[in-house]
Amino acid sequence: LVIAWGLFRLKLFDIVPIAHDRLIEQMHDAVFVLDTQYRLVDINPAALGYLDHPEAEVVGKQAADIMPHWDELLKHYQKSQRKSFDITVDKSPGYSDVSVSMSDLEDIRGDIAGQLIVFHNITEQKRNEREIKQYNQKLETLNYDLEEANAHLKRLDQIKDEFVANVSHELRTPLTNIK
Repeated sequence: LVIAWGLFRLKLFDIVPIAHDRLIEQMHDAVFVLDTQYRLVDINPAALGYLDHPEAEVVGKQAADIMPHWDELLKHYQKSQRKSFDITVDKSPGYSDVSVSMSDLEDIRGDIAGQLIVFHNITEQKRNEREIKQYNQKLETLNYDLEEANAHLKRLDQIKDEFVANVSHELRTPLTNIK
């Protein structure tokens, strides 16, 4: 009982830091942590997929030297009220559409200590959006064709009605004489 009390009181099994580290390491989203001079401080394995160098070579380097589209990211970050935006980045074997979220990291006193940048791959979502747009365009074209065909059928129906009315009128006179 004393040992259990000591473990919980001293938080020897505090799982929060372990879970936090595992979460960041196993995230599918790329996480970049920068200091106030825009040097890369930390990176997760998913983020290494966007860079051409191993982790040991990139930590401590300027973001402009290692991060794809850094100038574009910085421009969006400084100009936009929204700190989330979409970009396309080069990533082997091709291009990836990425939703970028940037936020300031504050220290205990509330001073800005760096930035957190998260890349969320939205390539599949963008591909699906493009397919939906193509299908919508096809449906609009088909709908327009159906509306034209419907209008043509209405004209034909009106012509039929006029023809039947004329035939009925023309036959009425001889039939009356025959009666």
